[in-house]
Amino acid sequence: MTNRLTPYDTGERLEPKLWTAPVRGTTVVDRFGKVDYDDECGNTVVVVHVERTDCGGYLVRVEPFGDTNNVAVIVHPH
Repeated sequence: MTNRLTPYDTGERLEPKLWTAPVRGTTVVDRFGKVDYDDECGNTVVVVHVERTDCGGYLVRVEPFGDTNNVAVIVHPH
């Protein structure tokens, strides 16, 4: 049996970390459904969440932290 490294282990893909505790100064809706993606040093790169719009669609919010010039968003059509 081999211990193959995952993309999380190699740093190829950032591992999602679901928000599980209240954040001081936020409203109840701001505490739920957000996911941090941290780098290998534990620094948050982006926070992502999805919310419903008034017209029934969805809005994906990507909140970059730190150097925002190093974050790109690609939307793939299905």
